[in-house]
Amino acid sequence: SSSLIALDRIGKTSILREYVTLVPPAVKKEIADRALAIRPDSPIYPEALASANRFRYSIGRGDIRILRIDDATHGKVLERARKRLARLESYRGDRVPKADAEMAAGISHLIDEGQNFEVLCEDRVLVNVLKEIFPHVSYLTSEDLVG
Repeated sequence: SSSLIALDRIGKTSILREYVTLVPPAVKKEIADRALAIRPDSPIYPEALASANRFRYSIGRGDIRILRIDDATHGKVLERARKRLARLESYRGDRVPKADAEMAAGISHLIDEGQNFEVLCEDRVLVNVLKEIFPHVSYLTSEDLVG
């Protein structure tokens, strides 16, 4: 979600139309639904709501697609990522952001489908964990896309 949010902040989400952009369900919640939890009197509410609406529009257009991840098949890799992230970030296992752990399950899902893909992620700790689990996957940041 951090990469998508970074692209949105600089007005470059249109670049996603050049790619098939797939996100796990928890990433969708972070980018499109989280604004609903912000109080309307908060100073960040107007921009958060505008950003969420832009992402909802991109999802509706099909520019961003939501992965359907089978927990029975990919739950073990999700837990493995969650445990590693908890250790590295000094979180309790249940406090690791679900979107972070779901990235691992999403990657596992795409690998099982035989897809060619690159992972877009700004979070260096998360990328390091994902590289441990999936060393042959390519990782990019939003800066790499807008160059």
